[in-house]
Amino acid sequence: MFTHHAAWLIFCWLYIMSQIHIFSVGRWKKGPEKILYEHFQDRLQWEVMLHQLDDKASSFLTPQQVQQNQAEKLLNALAKNNSFYRIALDERGQQLTSTELATLMQQCFNRSQIPAFLIGGDHGLRADLVTSSKQTLAFGKTTWPHLLILGMLMEQLYRAQQILVGHPYHRGR
Repeated sequence: MFTHHAAWLIFCWLYIMSQIHIFSVGRWKKGPEKILYEHFQDRLQWEVMLHQLDDKASSFLTPQQVQQNQAEKLLNALAKNNSFYRIALDERGQQLTSTELATLMQQCFNRSQIPAFLIGGDHGLRADLVTSSKQTLAFGKTTWPHLLILGMLMEQLYRAQQILVGHPYHRGR
C-alpha cells in the first residue's frame, strides 16, 4: 500500500537527486545578467544553488596570482561535498547540444551525483581545476563574461529540464 510517508520519501529523494550547484567567481549586483538568471531560476523545478565567491583581488597581484587565489576559494567550497560531479566551463571545452546537456543531467541524477558547474573569473579557471573536472564544457569558442555565463547556463538548465519532461519549450531537431 502506498502511504503518504512513502510519497514524502520519494519526493525528498527526487528533490535531493535533482540538485545542481554553480560555483562562480565574482558577485553581481543589480543588472540584466542577474535578471536573466533569476528568470530561469524561478521556472526551474530543479534546485540550483549558486555559490558566488568573492573576487576582491588586489591590483598589485599578477593574473596568475589572482587565478591562484580564485582556485583556492573554489577548491575550499568544493571540498564540502565529495559527491559533486564537477563540470568546468571553459572556452576550450566540449560543445554539447541542449539535448546532450539534458542527457548529462539525467545521467548525474541517475547516479546520485550532484552536478557542480565551475565558472572562473576574468582570467578563467586554473588549469588543474579544468583537468580535474569530470567534464569541461564550452558555450561556443568565444569568450563570455562570467556573469553573463550564469544566465546562459541557467537557461540551458531550464531547457534541459524541459527536454527531459517532453515539454515543447525546446524545439530542437
